[in-house]
Amino acid sequence: DIVPLFYQAGYLSIKGYDHKTQLYTLGFPNREVSKAFWNSLGKYFFRSDRNMTEFNLNKFVQELERGDIEAFMARLRSMFASISNEHEADKEVHFQNMITILVKMLGYSVRTEVHSSQGRSDIEIETPRYIYIFELKVNSSAEAAMEQIRKKGYARQYEIDPREKILVGANFSPETRTFTGWTAERL
Repeated sequence: DIVPLFYQAGYLSIKGYDHKTQLYTLGFPNREVSKAFWNSLGKYFFRSDRNMTEFNLNKFVQELERGDIEAFMARLRSMFASISNEHEADKEVHFQNMITILVKMLGYSVRTEVHSSQGRSDIEIETPRYIYIFELKVNSSAEAAMEQIRKKGYARQYEIDPREKILVGANFSPETRTFTGWTAERL
């Protein structure tokens, strides 16, 4: 791995550290070093791999941690669209399970079919700053999913929890095998 050599040679310096993922962010110490590096060495060591940057798990983590539900859902929609449609069920539980597996891999507390006094939400994700409550529909609408969250009061059980609640209603299409839309609301 050439990156440690670049760090030791002074081409890169530590710019940040993410305790959740235990990853360092490296960057150039100044503009002159950056310009010199990319003009002479960069093209020999780094190539752009589109798929690695689009679905990098750390981007999902960063979006959940900062409450950026729009970016998280757009990345999730793109990920679903990249999955083959052969031999897959077109049921809500299929999509629910895929999201749950992804979020568990990210290291978050995630529960499915969470019962409350008036029903059950499809997915709930907890981070240190946010509680995400998802309702998923297939061949319906994101608005219908959001209406169910409100009508059934899925967030009421968290009223005294100081974290911000983000309600997400999403709709899947069996034809496109991804989200046709979503709507989010912050409490």
